[in-house]
Amino acid sequence: MMPARINTIHLGVTDLAVMRTFYNTLGWTEAHPENTHFAEYRGGGAWLSLFPHALLSGDAKITDAAPSGYRGLSLGVAVDH
Repeated sequence: MMPARINTIHLGVTDLAVMRTFYNTLGWTEAHPENTHFAEYRGGGAWLSLFPHALLSGDAKITDAAPSGYRGLSLGVAVDH
């Protein structure tokens, strides 16, 4: 049986630079600060990943229209093998 635990949270953000500043100001350490496409932070056994909303909605194969249904969040479960 696959363990039921969420270990990745992806947030779609409007302004990646502003959100990076927010989490860095909280004292979170960015895993790959040189990456200009997204930001990743590890905390408490899980990853928080910030993506531009258009990039994350494209990954979900939906349009990047003004939020009405999709709000820029996806959860991931990595399976140990």
